[in-house]
Amino acid sequence: MISKENLIKFSCDQYPEDCNPKILKVINNPKLDDGHVFIELNKSGMTVLAHSHKVDQARLQIFTGFMASVIKKFNLNLAFRFILNTYDEPATGDFPVFSFCGNEKYQSNIVVPDPHLLSRHMGKTYEDNKDFKTKNSSIIFRGSDTGNFPIASKNERILACWETKDKPSIDFKITNFVSYSKQCLDMFGFDIDKISANHLTLQDQCQHKYIADINGNTMGWDRSCWALGTNSVLVKIQLTNISDETWYSKYMELNHIVPRLLIKEIENFNSIEAEYNINQQIFNKILLDPATQEEYLKNILIKYESQYNN
Repeated sequence: MISKENLIKFSCDQYPEDCNPKILKVINNPKLDDGHVFIELNKSGMTVLAHSHKVDQARLQIFTGFMASVIKKFNLNLAFRFILNTYDEPATGDFPVFSFCGNEKYQSNIVVPDPHLLSRHMGKTYEDNKDFKTKNSSIIFRGSDTGNFPIASKNERILACWETKDKPSIDFKITNFVSYSKQCLDMFGFDIDKISANHLTLQDQCQHKYIADINGNTMGWDRSCWALGTNSVLVKIQLTNISDETWYSKYMELNHIVPRLLIKEIENFNSIEAEYNINQQIFNKILLDPATQEEYLKNILIKYESQYNN
């Protein structure tokens, strides 16, 4: 059964087995990758002890503000040091890191709620009045060219758009090229005119029965938050079997909420059952409920603290 309790339990069980936060007790100046911030938490609040040269300040403020509100709401008595990764990609180093996504290749990530969900979507509802059966029998993707650079043939979004460009029922297009120029794509044999299109509103995208979610720098945090609540079906498209994951994405796959297809399997999208739509709408209400995000982070903080001070 899809429920908040099952989601939180399942996701907390994904906490990395080899996590050893105790090491941060004795290290005063850990080597920090780009985007990382070293923070101390105690009864007086949170203090930045060190940070890398580049930090996403907005994400830092959003997450630490949310963390402070969770500590206050549940009256948690916590004292520990932690590293926060404010960038998209999972951390790849040896220290345990609070990250907004993880990957099974790297065991250093303790996956926490991402700022996109916390600041843009939490507490909202997304409605779509068009019946699934009356929608276009096609799958759509619109997004930027973020992802692998400078090898265009390894960029998941560009590759998916290119490999499906002649499929009438698959409408995958790039709306904003921030990494790749026409000249650069020409070098890899990609015609930019065949994989680009204008931006479409969420309402326009919902005219299609299926909405594709394709990895950029990491998974599309925003797309799942709004698409899951519509009468379309969100479909995860990825290049390989290993993907970056949010704290809830594995749960979605294993509980028949969001189907996954490799790029080479995209043509099979029409075989996806419409019943996914019901599960997605149920899950969306759970995911965007502030209590879900708060209780998940509370459990993660308590587990981290117990290991740190054990």
